[in-house]
Amino acid sequence: KTANFGTTVGKFKWKFTTGAAVTSSPVLDDNNTLYIGSEDNNFYAINRTSGALLWKYTTGGAIARTSPALDKNGVVYIGSTDGNIYAFDTKTIDIRNPTYKWKYQTAGEITSSPTIHTDGTILVGSNDGYMYAITSAGDLKWKVRLYNAIWSSPAINTETSEVYIGTARTTP
Repeated sequence: KTANFGTTVGKFKWKFTTGAAVTSSPVLDDNNTLYIGSEDNNFYAINRTSGALLWKYTTGGAIARTSPALDKNGVVYIGSTDGNIYAFDTKTIDIRNPTYKWKYQTAGEITSSPTIHTDGTILVGSNDGYMYAITSAGDLKWKVRLYNAIWSSPAINTETSEVYIGTARTTP
């Protein structure tokens, strides 16, 4: 479930119920749309004012702990436990038959939230132990092995292009 509180504290403005838990944070765009994933395998676009469903896309796995990232061109990125990172062009998507702009398959579940570099590169960790850098066109730019599963999300120092990320590995 996801909820929106109006100006009156403690009163719901609206509620939207999904088929399973929502374990990530939503993102808002400039067009009054809220994007959020659910462990029911769906990625939702919801009207921020009314709470009405605009469209949804069903991935091959749960959207668990991964929050969407929105770039300056209106493309929203989300990971799934099916191992894919999905890109949706929010400006051109057909809301009657929504589909992704592209998807990139990793060898493990994605529970890390994507981060977008200022050059448009999408960085995301996978439970296969790799951190991926994917171009805004959906092509692999590079990947690096970081031992075990990656659940945390990358942070980028935009001045130096250094990337920081945690892994599940606890010993050297």
